[in-house]
Amino acid sequence: MADQSGFAIIGHLEYDEDNDALLCHLCGAWKRNLASHALRAHRISANDYRELAGLNRQTRLMVPSLRERLAVVGRENIEQARAAGKLPNWAEDPEKWRRDKAAAVEAIREGLRPEGRHHRSEVLRTPGLRQQQAERRRQRNLAGLDRASPEAISKGIRLAAGERSCVRCGKSYGATGTRQRYCAVCQPEVERERGRESARRRRLRAKFGDAAAPRRIPPPTRDTSRDSVCRRCGVTFCAASHRDTYCPPCRPEVAREYQRRWKASKRAQLAGRPSRNASKETEALKS
Repeated sequence: MADQSGFAIIGHLEYDEDNDALLCHLCGAWKRNLASHALRAHRISANDYRELAGLNRQTRLMVPSLRERLAVVGRENIEQARAAGKLPNWAEDPEKWRRDKAAAVEAIREGLRPEGRHHRSEVLRTPGLRQQQAERRRQRNLAGLDRASPEAISKGIRLAAGERSCVRCGKSYGATGTRQRYCAVCQPEVERERGRESARRRRLRAKFGDAAAPRRIPPPTRDTSRDSVCRRCGVTFCAASHRDTYCPPCRPEVAREYQRRWKASKRAQLAGRPSRNASKETEALKS
């Protein structure tokens, strides 16, 4: 639902990535710092603006680029003040640390009030807004602007793996990887069995040679043949793999044509170079 002025949706802070600006709910202006704009243009504080716009108490009213720049400047000022002794450390004043911690906890509790959750749920029920947010996230992911955290990646792998049945005991378990085949109980047993088998094969090789226990078991052969169309004559033939692009009758002809072209290119390269004897005679004349 829109507010009375009709500029923005209550409970939703609209951000323009191209212009790097936020939309004001009260006048429809695009500003980089809505807190400063609300104080100067509308004579209200940032908390009052959040109340009127239906935003959460912890919603930031500055664009990301401005927040990063202010963080860098603030960090430098804090380091200078701390070096000059003007900024006391919390360890030096335990009472101040307790007061600041209590104030921070109270601010977080006010930010998590039910009104904020109600506004966010109302925004998500807006027709088309959920699809717009999903498409915006998709475009940012394709552009490489959003990087998933290791926790999010592991969660996605677990969701992709899903529920599986153990190959050894047959019990159902929640897989933590797409290549996992055993449950948490059977996995150590399987690893111990593999270790004993490897030790046995090493003893056999040491006693009777490599032929008694080959180091590598050849993979099972599989049929990779498929129907393909010859690039030279257009006849359909049974190709042994994806690399076979010519039929058996055309294959030797193509090889001979390639050899002729290769030899012709080599002759053309050598024709533009002087012979070894000519170069030696030129060097003798110069000397």
